[in-house]
Amino acid sequence: MPRCLRHKQRLASLASLAALLYFLIPRARESCSFAAVAGDVQGKRLFVRRVPDGFDDFATFDTGTVAEELAQRAALALDAEVVQQLSTGDFGGLVCLDNILGPRLSDQLHQEAKVLRKILQPSTYWNRWQEGREDSYRLIDRSSCELHGFRGMATGIDLLVAVCSRLAEICPVDGKRVGPTPHAQLACFAEGSAGYAAHTDGSSMADLDVDMPLDQKQMISSRRFTAILYLNEREWEESYAGAFRAFRSKDMSGGDSGFVDVWPRGGSLVLFRCRDLAHQVLAAQHDRYALTMWFTAPE
Repeated sequence: MPRCLRHKQRLASLASLAALLYFLIPRARESCSFAAVAGDVQGKRLFVRRVPDGFDDFATFDTGTVAEELAQRAALALDAEVVQQLSTGDFGGLVCLDNILGPRLSDQLHQEAKVLRKILQPSTYWNRWQEGREDSYRLIDRSSCELHGFRGMATGIDLLVAVCSRLAEICPVDGKRVGPTPHAQLACFAEGSAGYAAHTDGSSMADLDVDMPLDQKQMISSRRFTAILYLNEREWEESYAGAFRAFRSKDMSGGDSGFVDVWPRGGSLVLFRCRDLAHQVLAAQHDRYALTMWFTAPE
């Protein structure tokens, strides 16, 4: 082969390698920049992580590959730093994972939530922690969502289960593995609703109402972590209100310095310790959707 031809081929190979590195190196750096940052919210520090490349495949029939990828992404997002915050951090270990889902999948979930709204039922109050609640909700499971064509919602549930599986691996509670509840809760606070008064999602058996049915006591006392996936528009305007307010102490004292507000942006995920974070949903001036799952362990 002539020397000049070999030289041209070598240059072409180098050019191809350079092009490949151009695309791979920024992505590798972006993955390395996954480190969490403490965001400043209303003058207070809040643990926030911006996921650089949120999962964004439009959900269709899943052969299992989506769940596998979500498990890998959960392992990346929930590293030792996140687990440390969840286990011992301020504000009940509150963690905000922004952009865990990309814009296409976020919009699919938002549209499906609006369709499913007609099956939601107003909340009923069966213990004093639920007083002052003005949302409508329904318990849903992955199989039913898949069966009825709500594949985005099924993917959202897959994500919550993947997060729980990751926590079970690296964050046992008193030596016990946590597991997901069998259903997720799809909820909507309608425009003009008063929100949800301050409460905790979990409590010890001894602190629950004595007249509460035993199965409900067992359910609430088993909750250890809450995961909330927001299904709203990604650009949540301040005029919409409806923020998630987290209190520094369970007695909700301390004035303005004792809470932080988190906007329910579509595609974002909030995690916290059920028993340790008193929180509320502020009055909403725009329809507000969320998919919630609790991670449980025996008391």
